[in-house]
Amino acid sequence: MNTKFIHLLYVPTMACNMQCRYCYLEDNTVDTLKGEDCVETLRYAIAKFREADVVPFNISLHGGEVTTLSKQKFHDLIQYISEYYQENRERITNAGFRVGRPHIKTNLYGLDRHMETIREFKVSVSGSLDLPFALHEKYRVTKNGEGTLDRILENIKLLESVPNRKKVSATIFKEHYEQIDQIIEDIRFLDQNTCLDMNDFNFMIGFDYNSCGLLHHMSEEEQLIFYRRMHEAFDGTNLDTGVNGSWFDEFGPEYCTNCDNCGEKFFLLEQNGDLYSCVRGQKKEDFYYGNIYRDTVEAILKTAVRKIFQSHNQQPFSETCAKCGYLYLCKTGCPFVKNV
Repeated sequence: MNTKFIHLLYVPTMACNMQCRYCYLEDNTVDTLKGEDCVETLRYAIAKFREADVVPFNISLHGGEVTTLSKQKFHDLIQYISEYYQENRERITNAGFRVGRPHIKTNLYGLDRHMETIREFKVSVSGSLDLPFALHEKYRVTKNGEGTLDRILENIKLLESVPNRKKVSATIFKEHYEQIDQIIEDIRFLDQNTCLDMNDFNFMIGFDYNSCGLLHHMSEEEQLIFYRRMHEAFDGTNLDTGVNGSWFDEFGPEYCTNCDNCGEKFFLLEQNGDLYSCVRGQKKEDFYYGNIYRDTVEAILKTAVRKIFQSHNQQPFSETCAKCGYLYLCKTGCPFVKNV
């Protein structure tokens, strides 16, 4: 049997300390498993995957919001992932994958509670905020509707002494696009005044489906204008590497949309054992693959491939795609996005 290597996103809690106006999880950001051991779910899942000769080559923590975990649970979870990488380093690297550090995706609002663990295990941090900052204060608020930017910028300062990867991403809707000049200025501010690696920054394109009716996606023409304006502002500067690299990785051939069938490689595991395709498919029935406690790994893998195949084929094959020279790169795109 050939070993299968997968990318695993783990959601140790659905709770969140913010209520972003356009959160794709909407009312699901509550912790319904307060007494459960989030480490045990991950440990059980990995053991069951390994019995089926399936090896996660990457384990990233997503949410909800991982920093809402207690200090002890957060520490134990990060320690487990760190030890997993150490124990499986040779097997993962021999398969051609890079072994990194424990990694969290976070809104950065509660980061200060876990700095000891982040320093101890050199946790890499991928934060999210809105650009321009004025819209961050409008859209990315607490559950009481209060602004979050000042506290997030203070927490970013705490990362200065940590020798780890620290980056941010920003989701861009039409409403953000309409303030391109201010976005450019705020990128310069983050580059000049924080420890964030702004060459390792990412733009994420927002879609109507995950904006709760509040925001609107950019047209294709607007996306091109946005792309060109970023190059006009940053080509030849100290951020040249970023604008010509990771800033637009979501649209490049290395991104998950390059898979023939992403159901063969990408999985999101929730604390209750439910498995989905990814953050886009999270809580969506068409992208639900099963439960690690109830279903066999073989059944989960087969369901994943079948559901992604079905999703890809809900839409007819476009004549425009058939004539496009870049079809070999995008493979017709994300099966979730193109159906919504």
